[in-house]
Amino acid sequence: MRRRTFLGASVAALLAACTDGSSDSAPPSTTSVPTSSSGTAPPTTAETAPGTTAPTDVGVGWRPVVPATAPFALGVASGEPGVDRVSIWTRLIDDPLGPGRADGPIEVAWTVAADPELAELVASGSVTTDPARAHAVQVDVEGLEAGRTWWYRFSTAEGESMIGRTRTAPTSPERATIAIASCQRYQDGTYVAHRRLAEADLDLIVFLGDVIYADRGDGDVRAYDGRRPDSLDGYRRRHAFYRSDPDLQACLAAHPWIVTRDDNDVANGWGPDHPSRVVAEQALAEHHPMRPDADGDLRRLVSWGDLADIVLLDCRPHRSEPAGRDGPLGATVADDALRSPDRTMLGADQEAWFASTMATSVARWQLVASQVMVGNLSIEVGGDALVNNDQWDGYPAARERLVEALAAAPSPVVLAGDLHSGIVDIVRAGDGAPVATELVSPSISSAVDDRIGTAMEAAALFQPDLLDVRSGVNGWVELTLTADRAEGRIVVMDAADPVAQPGIARTLTIDHGVAEPTLQG
Repeated sequence: MRRRTFLGASVAALLAACTDGSSDSAPPSTTSVPTSSSGTAPPTTAETAPGTTAPTDVGVGWRPVVPATAPFALGVASGEPGVDRVSIWTRLIDDPLGPGRADGPIEVAWTVAADPELAELVASGSVTTDPARAHAVQVDVEGLEAGRTWWYRFSTAEGESMIGRTRTAPTSPERATIAIASCQRYQDGTYVAHRRLAEADLDLIVFLGDVIYADRGDGDVRAYDGRRPDSLDGYRRRHAFYRSDPDLQACLAAHPWIVTRDDNDVANGWGPDHPSRVVAEQALAEHHPMRPDADGDLRRLVSWGDLADIVLLDCRPHRSEPAGRDGPLGATVADDALRSPDRTMLGADQEAWFASTMATSVARWQLVASQVMVGNLSIEVGGDALVNNDQWDGYPAARERLVEALAAAPSPVVLAGDLHSGIVDIVRAGDGAPVATELVSPSISSAVDDRIGTAMEAAALFQPDLLDVRSGVNGWVELTLTADRAEGRIVVMDAADPVAQPGIARTLTIDHGVAEPTLQG
């Protein structure tokens, strides 16, 4: 079964049968968000750029100035923060919608300062970039003070970039607020969520993939070039097209990001041998401050001092081929082949790395970022388990090994995206013991097929560990950590409304060392 065709159109009939036509047993409904007519988000200018309610040393009222201008028309970004370092990024291009630079090597200067006017310089240097890397620039700035806010800028003989803001991780933070987001299909909605994220008081953004959509299709809310990329130049153009959005530029300039990829960054449902994988991986790395391994692997550990270890899994390039047999309603039936212990989602090396990372973590919290949902979304029909075999449901033996590793950690929380829905669920071991709370983030802009929403509601009837399901909502998840408690919020808004304001659909708390959350309104 291909993703996004989980149960097909007939699942509505199944849901009606299970509820006898009543909605009394349905999961909580999606919070109502005002809707306006479709339109493109208005450009953000120096006068209308987002404000900030940042930590006290950030400088209240600081605003990233967008849109960016040539030769830095894609803006700036930062990521991969440590206690003494952070990566800063830009790419030289005159027009995001045009070709890349045609000239050869170009020297790019960079500066990092302790103030937004860049008067108190703390680091500077220069690097040379060239067409082989699409004139992208990534600098790993080291020797910085822990737990501080920094501002940075790039320049060439042709001009200067906008100023970006970033942070180094504290050594022993008392508190941290992290946003988890994914899935920003350009034509499905505006990036008003990025505008609101740029305004928010955050330490870090974790983006769980579908940075671009390498698909065809006309724009539903925004005009869109629907050609499917199939070359390095095509993927570069798609990334540049997305990065032309001023609200995305503002969000990238406002906070450090940790970025990984899901399937649409290459092709829908791709596996290890997809012919576009190598060029898509190169283009992704050229457009973000990230450090892929030599083979393109994106697993990594980013620590926010001793408060949280953020463990990013790479769920695409090592997975076994999809398994299961065709079942009713266009779904996949979990059979012996699908349940084989030899099947893997992560590959043997990554499984071993993850188990070791969980067993040795000394941080108060272990935030495990999986592009696809770990929890159970299966539906029982006629004695068969109907599953979406693109999720961890399609790899049950590998999931058992993952959960066993999770159980060795002091206080894990699972983070996921992909489903364009806000979900709270409990991940359990084979003996039924709760192991971790899972939070699935809504999409930034990507729409959900009505069939998928119905499937979510049906799954909630069969799976009591699905504590809250809000299908087809835009927004993100926020998680505020202290030593003793994690406070989670599902933030929702209407991506079709270019001036939408966010609302809180669900709040919850997780006590340290306790796997099950406490839900609030």
